[in-house]
Amino acid sequence: LVKLVDNDYILFGGLDTCDRTKNDTYLLREKGLVYNWTLQKTRGSLPPPRWRHSADKLQKGEGSTVMIVYGGRNSKGQPLGDCHRLELNSMIWSEQYVTGDSPKPRHSHSTVVWKESILMYGGVLSDERLCNKLYHATMMVNLNDSTVYFKELETIPSLPARCSSSSVVHGDSLILLGGADWYPG
Repeated sequence: LVKLVDNDYILFGGLDTCDRTKNDTYLLREKGLVYNWTLQKTRGSLPPPRWRHSADKLQKGEGSTVMIVYGGRNSKGQPLGDCHRLELNSMIWSEQYVTGDSPKPRHSHSTVVWKESILMYGGVLSDERLCNKLYHATMMVNLNDSTVYFKELETIPSLPARCSSSSVVHGDSLILLGGADWYPG
């Protein structure tokens, strides 16, 4: 769930009550105590269905805002390592090139926006091992495509391996909260 402005939010994908993996995009609008969900018409290269992914809002230059979706689990439960961008003004999806220290496919990771970039931590890998890696992701845009560049960050001491944690940035500090140090499979 990504906050747009005021009381508007965008939701992509997830698992429904019948355990079906989705790739729908919804707008949630809150007025007082009334919540209204509206299925959005999107175009472009729609991401495959997924759940346990991350979604973050970034400014892509003057007046352009995008939602970046990374990883998650597909309908067979396998971790994904792809990255997609939704232009929030036009509702056009595109797959992003991932370069640099490309993270292994993962789900149940934590992301947070920091200085017009994304920090990504932990998650569950394809072999169901937990990850303790921290990545810094920046979006580079030119006229023909967009690329998300990942750089693995070294922390001292090293971080514990976790999944399903929460993260927040306070000033220039990343605060990681909770999560699990085991994954039941």
